[in-house]
Amino acid sequence: MRWSFTIGTIFGIPIRLHVTFLLLLAWIGFNTSSSGNQGGLPGIFHVVLVFFCVLLHELGHSLMARRYGVGVESITLLPIGGMAAMKTLPDSARAEFLIALAGPAVSLSLGTAFLVGTYHQYGTDLWNSLAKSAIATPLIVEMSIINLALGIFNLVPAFPMDGGRILRAVLWSRQGFEPATQIAVKIGQGLAVGLFLMTLFGYFNSWLGLIAIFIYFGAESEKRSAAWRTAIADALVADVMQTRVQTVHPDETIDEVFHRMMESTQDHFPVVAGDETVGLLTRRTIVTAMQDHQMDRRVSQLMSLEIHYCSPLDPLAQIVQLMDQRNLPCVLVLHDDKIAGLITSRQVWRYRWDKQQEVNRS
Repeated sequence: MRWSFTIGTIFGIPIRLHVTFLLLLAWIGFNTSSSGNQGGLPGIFHVVLVFFCVLLHELGHSLMARRYGVGVESITLLPIGGMAAMKTLPDSARAEFLIALAGPAVSLSLGTAFLVGTYHQYGTDLWNSLAKSAIATPLIVEMSIINLALGIFNLVPAFPMDGGRILRAVLWSRQGFEPATQIAVKIGQGLAVGLFLMTLFGYFNSWLGLIAIFIYFGAESEKRSAAWRTAIADALVADVMQTRVQTVHPDETIDEVFHRMMESTQDHFPVVAGDETVGLLTRRTIVTAMQDHQMDRRVSQLMSLEIHYCSPLDPLAQIVQLMDQRNLPCVLVLHDDKIAGLITSRQVWRYRWDKQQEVNRS
């Protein structure tokens, strides 16, 4: 996700922090310090604890996803919660059901454990004291309430929240993937609109209004993803890839490559030295070089060293998802360790358009 950076790795999964999370910490620190609360540190400490619980919630999703062969790109922490980015979609309703359920299960288990710990430490008298506001709420009680609330709230069937994904999984097992997604999206967006309106009328905290917006547009994004998946469900990379691929040499100038681009339908060029692919020159780089009057620069000076490969027999849906998640302009196709073609988003869109036209004619 853009505007986020890696702060560590757990079980081989990069943990990323969105910059807006730092703004949230700064805002809380300022507000609590202005009220004379020890420089705002207690407020920040509580937020960090809450998001540590959110991280454990997302790890529950991620580890269950791995069990079902779904790779995890990263976990990103945002002010509205966490998000585990999967490399591929689950391939069955059962897998999606258990992956979606794993997060709330972790939160509810943590909440229950803290609740049991509270009972053993304080007994039943604590709850009477809290009800009468006679004492400050102990941290262990707060953690119990937070985790139980996190688990229960995420079970609300507002797609694409966990509860919405559980709902889609149940519908998927009975009606198929795309119809299940359509129903889950409508329910999720309906609940989001209702939550947002109730927030406007003062029934809920404004923070829930932001979550409602996230749910609404998240559901719309999931609907498009489902349409993509259906359109390219049975396609392989070989069905779409561009097979006539021109390569360029690191010592060529951008101007020379630009003229090649104008004379062909190819936008992205593998950079090859000898028998080795050493980089990738994209259309964006070429256009930027032209705008900056750098057409005399060598390819080696501007090429990207980030190259992603796939096989002609790889499922197209898997490669499209990889390109979307990593914002890749191009993926090279290798066969017998040689460049056999390339995949770009333009080719994928053209393939989907052709398939749609076939459906309309039939």
